[in-house]
Amino acid sequence: MAQIELPPKYYWNNFLYLLDFVQKKSAPLLQSREYNFINHFQSLSEDAQCLFVRMVNRRKTFFKSHLFLYAEINNIPNAVNELLDKQFISQLSPIHEDKVLYLLEIFTKSELLQIIRQTGEKPNKQAKKSELTLWIFEHLPFRDLVNIITQEEVVIKQEFEEEVEFLLYLFFGNLEMDMTRFVIRDLGHVHYEQFDEGKLTSFFKTRKEAEDKLKMEKAYQHYGFLSVLYTPQELYDWFLSQISDWQYLSDMGQRIFDKLCLDLGKLLEKNQLEREALKIYQYTSKPPSLERQVRLLYKLGWEQEALILCKKLEINPLNPEEKLFAIDFRKKLEKKGNKRTTTQWLKQADSIDIDRAFTNNVEIGALEYFKNQGFEGYFTENYLWNAMFGILFWDIIFDEDQDAIHHPFQLAPSDLMREDFWEKRQDKLLARTVVLENPDVFFAHVQDIIQNKQGKANPFVFWHEDLFLHLSKCYEWLDSDQIGAVVLEIAKNVKEYAKGFPDLFVWNKETYYFIEVKSPNDHLSAYQVFWLSFFQELGVNAKVLRVNFY
Repeated sequence: MAQIELPPKYYWNNFLYLLDFVQKKSAPLLQSREYNFINHFQSLSEDAQCLFVRMVNRRKTFFKSHLFLYAEINNIPNAVNELLDKQFISQLSPIHEDKVLYLLEIFTKSELLQIIRQTGEKPNKQAKKSELTLWIFEHLPFRDLVNIITQEEVVIKQEFEEEVEFLLYLFFGNLEMDMTRFVIRDLGHVHYEQFDEGKLTSFFKTRKEAEDKLKMEKAYQHYGFLSVLYTPQELYDWFLSQISDWQYLSDMGQRIFDKLCLDLGKLLEKNQLEREALKIYQYTSKPPSLERQVRLLYKLGWEQEALILCKKLEINPLNPEEKLFAIDFRKKLEKKGNKRTTTQWLKQADSIDIDRAFTNNVEIGALEYFKNQGFEGYFTENYLWNAMFGILFWDIIFDEDQDAIHHPFQLAPSDLMREDFWEKRQDKLLARTVVLENPDVFFAHVQDIIQNKQGKANPFVFWHEDLFLHLSKCYEWLDSDQIGAVVLEIAKNVKEYAKGFPDLFVWNKETYYFIEVKSPNDHLSAYQVFWLSFFQELGVNAKVLRVNFY
């Protein structure tokens, strides 16, 4: 492929596009502060706009001005002065004390060592950068830090941070994505699905939705930063000090709050802070919170409370893992045996002997075994059924009429992992399964999607030259009702059911099997048990196979 060369000011054009897009799609969510920024930005000269966008794209708060080296900007000193004059940037000063950690991140470890030396202290050269950062943060007054830095550097702080951050957030809907998505697309590194821009909708319906999600994403990022610096007990104390600000969140913000609870709870458990972990888990019901609560209650000696919660979980599980855990742990609490459901599956499984050379790749070893027995086959795991789902329902997944496509860089609709994905598309998904009833129609559909969508990003489709062959072979062996039942089950809860499929798909002239391969020390997951059971109920040949080594 010929190398693609972007225009010198591609980033500036992209930023102008983003501002225009947000004003069109999210106008009801904008307030005077965002409009004030946009109006003032438009009043800047082109060079000043370009320099400011360069800073925005680097996603930092502070910058060393001597590193402003951009050939496409005609006069960088003049651009800097204009930005200073119009308050788009400011020079480092003692008023920036609340941004001290953002300031320190622009310095290398050797530069931090030099800063500490300036205080008269002898720094530990073996210390990590994070440890040096913490020492400066805790021991060096910010005014003194500013004096040390400004003797050597002209450091600039970007202003309008909150306004720019919010505008980008309205466009992308998260903090993970940034302006580099334009570059990745334009250089051809990722081929996104093409959308009718007129049908794209705002990611958020209210400003509160956006503010809540942004607040919790920033809190989660801050937690990650603090986890490097602080002890688990200090993190627990920090969480409780912030909890009052995280009340009454909208759904989008709540999902990130739940993730924060699960991560912190896991960390506290790992450090034997069981009571603290239990309290954190009680702030969320998202899996595996209830499982962890049951285990902690049992460990702390509160068996009756553990049993009550376990029974509630068994009645209303949110995924297969919760269901199997609740059944097995209830039996344990009621002294009715301690045999795990997954263990019983393994005990009932057949076994084969394969070469010890496959110790670290038992699936390939099992596949070789079957090929020696006259079977054909390949390693499928989640790939095959996800691809069947993605190819069969491609246009329904990316349906622009479902208010789930919000910008040109979406790899998936925003509702993909939510319950309403199924609710909104149920009729179309059910109707599409008619394609499975006629081989000519099915193969034509698959060929059409592969030909016209080849290489485009789809979270379910891994593109390679044998994709059509693999889908065709699956279709040849299973009947339309069986395939339809599997892909519809995925659609009902994509987050939970797009995983756990058997490792291998093999066949000979007489029969076929979907096989979950397990080494001597391996265990079945709840999702694997779910799909094995589901396949058996459908009459699909699926089984567990244990391997031994020789």
